Amino acid sequence: MTLSRSERWAVITKLVRETIERTGGKTWLGRIHIQKAVYFLQLFASVDLGYGFVIYQYGPYSSEVDSDVMDLLAFGALKMDVVGGYPDYSLGPTAESVESSLSANTEAPRIRSAITVVAGEVAPRKARDLELLATLAYVRHTEAGPRDEDLVDRVQRLKPHFSTQEVKQALVELGDIARRIATS
Repeated sequence: MTLSRSERWAVITKLVRETIERTGGKTWLGRIHIQKAVYFLQLFASVDLGYGFVIYQYGPYSSEVDSDVMDLLAFGALKMDVVGGYPDYSLGPTAESVESSLSANTEAPRIRSAITVVAGEVAPRKARDLELLATLAYVRHTEAGPRDEDLVDRVQRLKPHFSTQEVKQALVELGDIARRIATS
């Protein structure tokens, strides 16, 4: 069953909290991190957030996720500072009340566990790495599991700034990430 809007907000807020905690607050948390964390949670942990994703400049992108992030900023659950010309997200004063809306959901313990694992996977990675990993996952998922060689070729055509070696290495890493998230 697809989560309600307030539950989706709780998931995003919890993802931001967990990602920040995983790095001790010492990392920049941008839009790409949030987009890819939500994408991985939905795809690998089978948490039905109801977001649709399309391939975009930096990999899978959902305008609905962006809209919910903007709503969370307006509500005060998230805040955004500009660092070096880029947005850096953190928790706002109403974050805890937003997160509590997930508590009534019977799937809440499983979702929280998956959020913790996803945050651990996303937190230490640069946006560029997340772009490649999420693009590989998207192509594999939407194109009915092409052979690895075809997948590498397709992703390289979509993302020519990545070398063949980078794509092959990321493909192996993606398998490990997917397994860790799916078993959370």
